Amino acid sequence: PCSMSVQISPDGNVAIIHKAGTINVKERVAIDTGTYFGVLWGGDGSYPTVSSSNCGSCEVHESTCVCPAIAVTSAVFDGSQGMPTMNELVSQLHIGAPDPNSFDGTYSLCTAPMCLNNADYNVFSTTAVSNDASIADAFDDQTIFEVNGLFLSNTASIVDIGDGYTFRNPPMYNSPIDQTQRDALYETDAILQHYVDHPNTAPFISTKLIQHL
Repeated sequence: PCSMSVQISPDGNVAIIHKAGTINVKERVAIDTGTYFGVLWGGDGSYPTVSSSNCGSCEVHESTCVCPAIAVTSAVFDGSQGMPTMNELVSQLHIGAPDPNSFDGTYSLCTAPMCLNNADYNVFSTTAVSNDASIADAFDDQTIFEVNGLFLSNTASIVDIGDGYTFRNPPMYNSPIDQTQRDALYETDAILQHYVDHPNTAPFISTKLIQHL
């Protein structure tokens, strides 16, 4: 049977490990030969280590911990607290979404007064909502928010490795098994867009330009 695990280095970086029974897997997803990358650990930022917890319920492998991994996706906003603020959207939603108009009528723009009176963003849901009494119906894991021309999914994706340890599921464009040039271009475009949108970009470039006057 196939399974997914992560190998955790002493400094908290992780590598994806695929297990396929007795079938050999490619080196980049095999134990000790995977590619490590940084992740955002949940809670207080702690993670299992050999030195502090003997890896907990995970497997000890030399100086690393090998833990079974399960990705869990859930809705961030459920409408129970009314409309989220712009700051809440930007700070808590980290997954992009396609333009809801590309789904051929699947999505409807929320036209309830609470939505129309909100000038900061638009709410698109698979259930048509036209009154405030049913505003909660506009919020589920299919909801898409339009914020300043960008589309954000109302979802959070975490990786649970047991013992209360979780980390944010990092975005990945390239398959760790079958990498393609197309996906590499998509990932390059995404990181460049991230740099353009980052609030530190403008002051950094301005400082460099002033220094070279």
